[in-house]
Amino acid sequence: MQRARGGDDDAFRELVARHDGALLALAARLLGERDGAEDLRQQAWWRIWKALRQFDGRARFTTWAWTIVVNLCRDRQRARGRAVPLETTRAAATLAALVDGAAPPPEALLQDERAAQVRAALASLPDDERECLVLRHYHDLAPAAIADVVGRPRTTVQSCLARALLRLQLRLRPQLAQDEAQRRTPQRGEADGAMR
Repeated sequence: MQRARGGDDDAFRELVARHDGALLALAARLLGERDGAEDLRQQAWWRIWKALRQFDGRARFTTWAWTIVVNLCRDRQRARGRAVPLETTRAAATLAALVDGAAPPPEALLQDERAAQVRAALASLPDDERECLVLRHYHDLAPAAIADVVGRPRTTVQSCLARALLRLQLRLRPQLAQDEAQRRTPQRGEADGAMR
């Protein structure tokens, strides 16, 4: 970081190589779409490059960079009115396989369906809760680090995480109950075998 601040282009390229994937993943999870996340990632790197000389080193580089991504996502969400599309590469690949006649195994379809339900529930959360939950459970940040990224007190982040988890549980409870009921109900072949 110090070399990049001094104008070393190779050092900046190394920062990009090390942290680009994490910035893209964070943007994709907060926005709910890959294409918009890629555009946003480019904007984030542009802002980082322009602001390198102002980086004072009080925060870690990752905290500073993730804060830029979170703020860009907030701006994008406000501009588009909170609508979060739920596109995923894996779901698109599953759909393409079905169209091509090469149906994926039922387990893969069920896993895609569950992942889509979790993404939909996550997208329905208020922005602050979604940000905290994504940073905690997808990027493994501790509440104190999340507080630095989102610019809120640690206790607020902890409350936000608790509310987010409760909302997710309530939204996903019907599906979880249905999945549990299906697991307990014997399949047709299993029931026929038990009767013999």
